[in-house]
Amino acid sequence: MSSSPTITFCITCMNRLHHLRDTLIKNIIDNSRCKELDFVLVNYNSQDGLDSWVKENLNKYILNGRLSYYHTLDPLYYHHSHANNLSISLAKGDIICIINADYFTGRDFGKYVQKIFLDNSKVFLTHIPRMYWSVIGGLDQEIWGNICFKKRDWERINGYDESMEKYSHEDVDFANRLEFAGIKRISIEESRFKHFIHHGYKERFSSKPFLFSKLKWVFINYKDEYSSELIYFYTNFAFERFIVLDNNAVNSKNRNYLLSRVEARYLFSINNFEIITGRWKVGGIGLKLTNSNGRTSMFGFNKSNNILLKSTKEKYYKITNRQFLQELIQFNYVLFNMNIMEKNRCCHNTKVNLGGFKSVCINKYLGKDGENKTI
Repeated sequence: MSSSPTITFCITCMNRLHHLRDTLIKNIIDNSRCKELDFVLVNYNSQDGLDSWVKENLNKYILNGRLSYYHTLDPLYYHHSHANNLSISLAKGDIICIINADYFTGRDFGKYVQKIFLDNSKVFLTHIPRMYWSVIGGLDQEIWGNICFKKRDWERINGYDESMEKYSHEDVDFANRLEFAGIKRISIEESRFKHFIHHGYKERFSSKPFLFSKLKWVFINYKDEYSSELIYFYTNFAFERFIVLDNNAVNSKNRNYLLSRVEARYLFSINNFEIITGRWKVGGIGLKLTNSNGRTSMFGFNKSNNILLKSTKEKYYKITNRQFLQELIQFNYVLFNMNIMEKNRCCHNTKVNLGGFKSVCINKYLGKDGENKTI
């Protein structure tokens, strides 16, 4: 690009108004020197008064074109990949920056982004390190979702993977696939661009489905010293089952693994990337599970000691400890998306969403003196 590229900062929000109150206006002011920059804010069916707050406090930015505000009532829960794709599809900029509601861009971040993309033709900017698996759990991970790239490169890889419906890793997967497409990763190293509002896991899962209210049971079968099978039963009679591998145990005799840990990626993984889904129902003295491919499995149910029996040797124990159950729910959420990411990585998948993006009805607010516009 010979002239300064245009930039759009894309923000999506579901029930995070308490963060946007602190970050959004400050981010607009902190980037006021970058004239080629605008903001897109998507209200992803937020239930916390976001719509009223925007209309009461942000009209001047909407009327002067600095901010475009959109509102959809369709989503029932927050879907990171779909929300990002939706906001990007509405953006006008050559360069897209995904900005979380809890992130402070820092003064003149837009100018910094412009310079990087003027000096480099095929790059993207990210806080995510290439060896991301080695720093899982660090504070910097909380800003991994903030990433900048060319809109045409987003189009080239078909956006964020919308099959990743649960929690986390959609940003890591997106960065991986940009690299697979030949786009160079540049790390955001300056500390002034690393400020955010810290919050815990309870809030992270607050806009997600299938927590305690949707879960009926979890059963576990300890298969061997390397693996266990988990079956999640939901109140809508859906189930998920998969075998979890302890990668340290599996590779305990692999000298290269023990010395380098480079290929470990994570402590746990899903065997053969296989998650079996289907429907369950009570049948006779047990449970009948019917996979999505039509295959059925019968389990006896010993109610006195909460054990499912598939055979005399295969026992599945019901998880009754509430804290362990909560940990297994979070484990499921993270592992589900991580499994898709790792499959994409191992297969070097670049393009996803081959059937297109999920569609929603969305309105654009044109400002105090304008009208809503359905697009």
